[in-house]
Amino acid sequence: MSLMKIDKHISALLYEHDCVIVPDFGGFVTGYAAAKVHTTQHVFTPPHKNITFNKHLKSNDGLLANQIVKAENKTFSEANNIISSFVAESNGALKRGEKVTLELVGSLYLDIERNIQFEPDKSVNYLVEAFGMIAIQSLPVKRENIQERIEKKFVDREPIPQERKRRKTLAYITTALALFIATSLIWLSVGTDILKNANYSSLNPFAERIALLYKVRPEVKPALSDKDLNPGKFSLPINDTLPLATLSLIDDVDHKLVVRLHENVSVAAHEKDKTAGVNNGTKLVAGLKYHIISGCFKIESNANNFVAMMKAKNLNAAIIGKNKDGLFMVSCGDFSNKDEAENELAKVRTITAAWVYEN
Repeated sequence: MSLMKIDKHISALLYEHDCVIVPDFGGFVTGYAAAKVHTTQHVFTPPHKNITFNKHLKSNDGLLANQIVKAENKTFSEANNIISSFVAESNGALKRGEKVTLELVGSLYLDIERNIQFEPDKSVNYLVEAFGMIAIQSLPVKRENIQERIEKKFVDREPIPQERKRRKTLAYITTALALFIATSLIWLSVGTDILKNANYSSLNPFAERIALLYKVRPEVKPALSDKDLNPGKFSLPINDTLPLATLSLIDDVDHKLVVRLHENVSVAAHEKDKTAGVNNGTKLVAGLKYHIISGCFKIESNANNFVAMMKAKNLNAAIIGKNKDGLFMVSCGDFSNKDEAENELAKVRTITAAWVYEN
């Protein structure tokens, strides 16, 4: 494997681990750095992880080899051989005075005193909690002081051509004429009765309006009587056990209507949801009591991003709801048996931190 293929495994591990050791070469260590505001550059930097290189961390903890085994479908022995080849190529390049660049991680080189120096790649933020945050620059507003306002020079305006003067005069006359016509129309409508009987819905607004005549609608009684609505006159299916009932009209108690009684579907559906397993605001899978939880998040979008990361690592991750503290829980496995859950927990912990949650 070339240098350009092992760096992606180191980069993937830095998101979840504070230290990634390359056996017989050195370790890449991360440390939390709080958000900063650069007063001179006017730049806001979000919280992130600082990456440093420690050449004394050379013991093989199996973390990098295990990542290569899962990602490249190799055996553990083949993964260690790949790491050894990388270390040999990197040491050879450094001795020749060349730079060893690990994409999305940083660059290694030897200084004048033949010591390994490391320049981290600052284009990636390995802090999962700061996912989506970027550096923002806000330049200050420059304001003129009183002295600068006083010292402003005033430039004389150029003379207006004669043609432009004529057009301005014509515009003034047109505006004055329009105002006179509008004022006259308003006076006609207010000071006189000329528009009192105007018909605005007609093409001729000055036509006389026709007075509308309203007639009282006669009272309409139901055509059927109580005898006509006798339940015995209705033909129902043999297996239809829904009961019938008669309802009296509010305004006419002498006439009734026959109605069939049905089950309230919305209430039945609500009762069914109650038995599906709602506990402290958490909606869990029915019948599955034990869950392998790998993370809890206050913001649902962060939980969805974490689910995507876990699915990229071949884990069956999903949001199963909220816990009693109102945090979204991300599960990597759901089981009805505790022993099965604990067996799967050992496998999940080789990829990410996790614990068994009992509903």
